[in-house]
Amino acid sequence: MLNKIILIFILVFIALCFTFTIVGNSFPQTTAKILSAAEEGFSGFVGLDPVQLALAIFQKNLISSLVVAFISCYLFGLPIFVFLLVNTALIGALLAEHPNFIIGLLPHGIFEIPAVCIALALGWHIWRRKEKTWLRIKTRDLMFFMKTVVPLLIIAAVVEVYITPQIISRYIILP
Repeated sequence: MLNKIILIFILVFIALCFTFTIVGNSFPQTTAKILSAAEEGFSGFVGLDPVQLALAIFQKNLISSLVVAFISCYLFGLPIFVFLLVNTALIGALLAEHPNFIIGLLPHGIFEIPAVCIALALGWHIWRRKEKTWLRIKTRDLMFFMKTVVPLLIIAAVVEVYITPQIISRYIILP
């Protein structure tokens, strides 16, 4: 059951990214505002050495994933939808502004996007389930999260810091 939910979230994530890219091309001023807000949000990462940066990226992604996976059930699933929309809108805006930047997203995105979609699916699964044995099941859910999401986020953070910049500098010319 959870595997189907994960697949659905991956497909919805990709579809929303493309949708927001199209919307971003139609509304360049909105795209600029989204990218400006994201730049401000990531300003705390500027000046960190690579190890600190990888740890900061991992921590940000881990906290976000924990919230959508385990806190959403107490907030009527709202963090799932907010997280999904904010992240896909950001990627869509980035791709609307710099279409060739998809090359820069792929190296770490192949790890980070599935990790995020697994966390989203887990949050949905926990929120939608009506079982009385929630404590035992949540322990199992936490173990699943630790075995799947955490390793993918670690790999994604390392790749984002050490490999993605090399690919961007080699293959992408930004204005």
